[in-house]
Amino acid sequence: MLRIEVSEEGRAALPAIDLADEAFVIGSNPSARIRLPAAVARAEHVTIDRGTWRSAEGSGALGDGHVFTIGTYRVRVSPAPAGAQPTPPQRTESLARELVRDLLGASGAPMAPITIETINANTIACTAARAAPSGFCSPMRRAIIAIAPMLSPIASA
Repeated sequence: MLRIEVSEEGRAALPAIDLADEAFVIGSNPSARIRLPAAVARAEHVTIDRGTWRSAEGSGALGDGHVFTIGTYRVRVSPAPAGAQPTPPQRTESLARELVRDLLGASGAPMAPITIETINANTIACTAARAAPSGFCSPMRRAIIAIAPMLSPIASA
């Protein structure tokens, strides 16, 4: 079983994840077991398989552990302590959401629900530039013609 610890420069490490999988991917692909934002990671940035790792930068044995630098993230992969239980898949999905929120900053926080009390209706002062013809135009077309001057409002053959 392996323990994965993800941290970002200047921030505290996120809670560790223990995986019993023999093979898994660290990357931005939706199928990656450890997902990082696509802005910093390739779809399959690092592949871990039976105690070895492989990436575009090289490959090697994990041994007592290895730290991967992926953009501003540090991903440490090491043997899990004895007696550790595998982390459920929902936790790795939660990790991905936390990383994206950190990437987005304050603007990535969930929005408050919109209610009728939070909507402020504003009136717009508008004066028609000219009178709209009532010929064969729909009311919507007449309204557009009244506020947006056109070169030729009626099609000609």
